[in-house]
Amino acid sequence: MNPAPNPTMNPTMNPAPNTPTTAATGRGPLADDLADDLADDLADDLARALALVEDWLLHASDETLDELADFAYGHHGGHDQLRWIIDLLGETAARLRPPPPPAAPTTADPEPSR
Repeated sequence: MNPAPNPTMNPTMNPAPNTPTTAATGRGPLADDLADDLADDLADDLARALALVEDWLLHASDETLDELADFAYGHHGGHDQLRWIIDLLGETAARLRPPPPPAAPTTADPEPSR
């Protein structure tokens, strides 16, 4: 049972209780747009962070990689297992990046000369 609407509240601040968005998510359309924007920002931030860690690991010293292997696998008999982690970071960062914007259209016919 839905509670009675509060007459002192602005009705535009309360989404309609039976809209598909509200029924499915419990949020109104504005909240969904905000969540999408936050998700995009988070994906962009995460892509940058993953790319930064990947780049750092690609340039890390053998000693640093040995420490990471010890931490991750309990030994540092080689860096092949770390390669999987580094590759995963790079692949995930690339998947989180938005596609490049479409190129500006070019005109097929140049302006006629006079």
